Amino acid sequence: IVLSVPLILSLLYKRLWSFIFIYLLILILISFLKIIPKKSSLNTIFQKWIPDENFEWKAEIRRYLIFFIVFWFTGLLTSFFVASVPVTIFILGGFVLGFYKKSEPLQILIASELNTKQFLIQKIKSQLFSFSILIIPLVLAFVIFHPHYYYIPFIEYLFFIILIIYAILLKYAFYQPNKESG
Repeated sequence: IVLSVPLILSLLYKRLWSFIFIYLLILILISFLKIIPKKSSLNTIFQKWIPDENFEWKAEIRRYLIFFIVFWFTGLLTSFFVASVPVTIFILGGFVLGFYKKSEPLQILIASELNTKQFLIQKIKSQLFSFSILIIPLVLAFVIFHPHYYYIPFIEYLFFIILIIYAILLKYAFYQPNKESG
């Protein structure tokens, strides 16, 4: 009602009594409504698609969702240009490599109840699967428009797979809980 004072005063000035009555009645009825907003965003939709063991991806996608969407769709929509997809893969791949800078708490490692070898194999498989899901549509779009240069995105993709494996192994070789690696 306090926020409505200018409207009520203008209705009083024009002597629109029925509108004042209806407006105040609606405000009173609104005050009795119990509306609980549903906390859902575009970000939570993408979070559901990322496997739970890829917590690095979940954390970074939560922070940089718009960046990923803009770059990914720009690369896909401009894939008819020769350099578009390789540059997009390079930017997204470099960004994904940054996911492995910060070490998680020790409890997350222990929760999987796997030995070291099993943990690393499972970690590498899940991380490479997520990276492949991100990059393969771009590679396919590039190959459709430029079949004679098919090897460029494949070499770049393999290069980033090797770098991701290296980054994961390096992260856990010098693991310190909750620390950012040097």
